[in-house]
Amino acid sequence: MKKLFTVLAISFVMIRFLSGNASALSLGTDITISDRNNTGTAWYSDREDQEVEPGMVANQTWDLEGFFLNGTILSMVGGYDFINNTEYTSGDIFIDINGDAVFGDIDGSSDGFKSVSNIYGYDYVIDLDFSTFSYDLYSIDSSTLLTTSYYKQNQGSSPWRYESGGSLLSENISFTYGTGFSDADTGFLGGSHNLVTDIDMGFIAGSDFIAHFTMGCGNDNLMADGTVPTPEPASMILLGSGLIGMGGLVRRKKVGNN
Repeated sequence: MKKLFTVLAISFVMIRFLSGNASALSLGTDITISDRNNTGTAWYSDREDQEVEPGMVANQTWDLEGFFLNGTILSMVGGYDFINNTEYTSGDIFIDINGDAVFGDIDGSSDGFKSVSNIYGYDYVIDLDFSTFSYDLYSIDSSTLLTTSYYKQNQGSSPWRYESGGSLLSENISFTYGTGFSDADTGFLGGSHNLVTDIDMGFIAGSDFIAHFTMGCGNDNLMADGTVPTPEPASMILLGSGLIGMGGLVRRKKVGNN
């Protein structure tokens, strides 16, 4: 029995390691791209760290800094407090896999959280719930209703949140939130950083994608361009080896009892 437990334990640990889950800020590759909504100066440039949208509040509190991809795990880092900001709260993560995402060039005529059809080209939404640290995944199309960011001058940051429509693909998937990380932890400037991680992108394995996130005011707009790898067979091979090892132990025990 002790040998059997050892085989199972080693198999589980190795499968967990090979799965590529982000932890301890081993976040993988920085896939952040420009949101194309900038003036090219100071805090309103093509960089994302120490950057917000043109004319908006330029400080760490509103800074969305980076998207990362580690295997199939997507993470976000920001000086912005994704969970405790009660004035303009977190939005959802929108995903485009067709290369037709529209961003940085949509202007509004008036302020307000407006209900609009999905004119942005996104194919999926990760509907984040920070009260339960879980999310639902929807496939969306042009008839899906989304909510814009509040300020008209920030419509290039939209969409903000999923509203209704589309097809529910999965629900109540857990994600992880962390706060109080240093510049050394993250590689970004500003002194204090927050983390959203364990967003599983395996539902588009093998696909290129564009990701988008903003907060309610649209003060900053975070974009990414990445490729979700096709899962390697190593995990299944390892699991099979573990099961074979179990079978060998059981067979030897039976032989010894005869």
